Amino acid sequence: MHHIGYTSRALANDPFVQLEQLCQTSAAHNKLVGVTGLLVFDGVRYIQLIEGEASAVTLLMARIARDSRHDKIVYMINGCTHERAFKRWDLACVGFQANLSVPQLLADVKEKVRNVTDSHIKASFIGFASLAK
Repeated sequence: MHHIGYTSRALANDPFVQLEQLCQTSAAHNKLVGVTGLLVFDGVRYIQLIEGEASAVTLLMARIARDSRHDKIVYMINGCTHERAFKRWDLACVGFQANLSVPQLLADVKEKVRNVTDSHIKASFIGFASLAK
């Protein structure tokens, strides 16, 4: 089992229009290739963790890295893991509503990571949401 986590900066002027479709399409693709994960958007930046078999995760991350909707990718995790952090979701998406308040974003993220046992992953997502723009 392998996982990759990263942050990046959104490039679209109004990314909320595209995000719902992105989440649905990505979740369907992830299901086909056996990848699970969480994607959070704070209106300016993304944080995502994808997990699954190494070959599937590596190929998916290469595709994500080429996506023109974001840039400035910073990797925070890239390696083996003994268990999935987000096994319940092909892709859970948080923060995809325009005008979402920072307290609500933080509450939504805390709910999604509530059962995550890896404290680094949990802290990364909660810290990201806490610093939302």
